[in-house]
Amino acid sequence: MFNDIESAQVTSSGWIQSAELNWRKNEGWSPITWLAGFRWVELNSQVDVDYAFANLVPFGSGNIDTAVGNNLYGAQLRAGPCRCR
Repeated sequence: MFNDIESAQVTSSGWIQSAELNWRKNEGWSPITWLAGFRWVELNSQVDVDYAFANLVPFGSGNIDTAVGNNLYGAQLRAGPCRCR
């Protein structure tokens, strides 16, 4: 099926980073505990493909390089019963 491809090499990599910050507050006089938070996640990936066809005249060789980066953000807010003693 792919007998016209002489060689191909694929290299891929990916990495993830994240951070989260939460704040919790309870007033001594109130039966409610407040929780607020924020989170960030970064997901990146990269793929590099080098290829060469057996018949270089019409098709030749080449390189495909792709890179994708995603930043995801989230927030939360909660009020719940105090579990304090």
